[in-house]
Amino acid sequence: MKIKNFQGNKFIFSSVLVIQLKVMEGV
Repeated sequence: MKIKNFQGNKFIFSSVLVIQLKVMEGV
């Protein structure tokens, strides 16, 4: 469970980074 939860958090963290990069490029 802990490992699965960690992977989920890592996926969300990666998504946030991608969104931030897209926003920065848009600006």
